Amino acid sequence: DEEESSEDEEDDEMDVEAEEEEEEEEEEEEHPAPADFVVVAPIAADQAPSA
Repeated sequence: DEEESSEDEEDDEMDVEAEEEEEEEEEEEEHPAPADFVVVAPIAADQAPSA
């Protein structure tokens, strides 16, 4: 029985980590800088061959 209870505790910890990850994703969305950088990267690649 003790082993089963320890497994339940681990599951609870995983749930907490998942919630923390979701919060981090929301913070990233608030910053547009990374998104702009990703958009600029492909454009530069297109300009290279045409140059």
